[in-house]
Amino acid sequence: MKQVTHGLKNGEERVRLEFQASIDAEESYDAVFIAGIPDIEAVMKGGVHGDVAAVAMVVNSIPRMIDTPPGLVTMKDLLIACTSPKV
Repeated sequence: MKQVTHGLKNGEERVRLEFQASIDAEESYDAVFIAGIPDIEAVMKGGVHGDVAAVAMVVNSIPRMIDTPPGLVTMKDLLIACTSPKV
């Protein structure tokens, strides 16, 4: 399975996210490639387990949740989660 999403600014692709999953993959890894000065390539052999990634997302969302009014809230309703409380 392969999923691709694009983040555009003024019609120009600024962010591209690709997810690929395969039962018979030769190696498992998560990778981040950033084009900049300097370019950055980070490959996590074995990948980041989904449970760890989900917990990180929840923990990093706490500052956004503190000021959220009661009721049903989805990720769409929250600001982007990050490690800095002021974005």
